[in-house]
Amino acid sequence: MTPTRYIAANEIGHLCIYLARKDRMPARGWLNFLPRRSLSQHIIDLAKRDGILNATSHSTHYGFTGRGDIETIQVDHPNSRLAMFVELVGERELLEKFVCTHEVLLKDKIIVYKHLEQWTVKNHAPEVRELD
Repeated sequence: MTPTRYIAANEIGHLCIYLARKDRMPARGWLNFLPRRSLSQHIIDLAKRDGILNATSHSTHYGFTGRGDIETIQVDHPNSRLAMFVELVGERELLEKFVCTHEVLLKDKIIVYKHLEQWTVKNHAPEVRELD
């Protein structure tokens, strides 16, 4: 006989921030001649620092973002205008705080939020407490 399994659900959010591969950190004054860091990498580092549960970047092979042209990947050279997105998963309040805190970096970016459930498998039924 297999043991009964129970699923505990927790509300969570999914945030997608759409970028172009060429998006970089803003210029740093007289250090502008140095290569600037990828915006997607910086967003992921900020998400880790701010306590977001999960952050990943995803590249595309063909597509567009916003009102831009349709772009495709070329075999002989990379296409820096090709769309990509950074995906953040966490509590809604944390995601809202993240967007508000980093509004300068996220200005003019397409940001999409979806409500999700996080499931955890338990070997026992959730405890039910009666109110006195």
